[in-house]
Amino acid sequence: MVKPSHIVAAIFGIILLTVAGMAIYLSDEIPSVLWISSFSFVLFGIYLGSVWGIFKYEHAALIESPPLEIPQSPTHSADLKKVIGGYALHALIVIGAAIFLPYFGEHIATYTGLGNSFFGTVFIAAATSLPELVVSLAALRMGSLDMAVGNLLGSNVFNMFILGIDDVFYREGSLFNAISPSHLLSVFVTIIMTAVVGLGLLFKPKKKQLWLLSLDTFIIAILYMALMTYLFIKK
Repeated sequence: MVKPSHIVAAIFGIILLTVAGMAIYLSDEIPSVLWISSFSFVLFGIYLGSVWGIFKYEHAALIESPPLEIPQSPTHSADLKKVIGGYALHALIVIGAAIFLPYFGEHIATYTGLGNSFFGTVFIAAATSLPELVVSLAALRMGSLDMAVGNLLGSNVFNMFILGIDDVFYREGSLFNAISPSHLLSVFVTIIMTAVVGLGLLFKPKKKQLWLLSLDTFIIAILYMALMTYLFIKK
């Protein structure tokens, strides 16, 4: 059973995506603080507010319906340390691999003539999202639907926070003023896709109808393929 708090995460994701879209569209008109766009500070504030809001929502839900207490064995602390250590190790491996990804991606985009915007939107995004896919599939196999959905929606929210961080480290002016306006379309399509996910969580379709896919999944797949096709044609 997927918790309603994921709808809250989807709403915050839409808000953050909207702010990011405005930052790109109004990049020439909004003043910056030093070299950092004013919208980056808005992204930081909304992200922190989303973390606090989701936490408070979950906390209130736990008070209303407290979980059953699970007896802890004497080895519980040792097992917890082992799990945390494994989590940190695998996270460092992913971070280490990600450091080299932009370098190879830029060269491949140049040699193939695909363009940085298209290559980043399709291939770099897919490569960096593969760990999320693996985590979500593993969570589904464990029967943890909340973890699977939370991983994806939480990543959507966190990525907008990273966008603000990127703006801080980009010292040649506002990042939003330097990136291609073609990303606006990606932002708007992602907003629609996130809204479809939220509606799917809200109405909870009881059965799959279209080629073993629920209606919301089918719509998301069509939107994604249409966006990729358009970006490839306009690259």
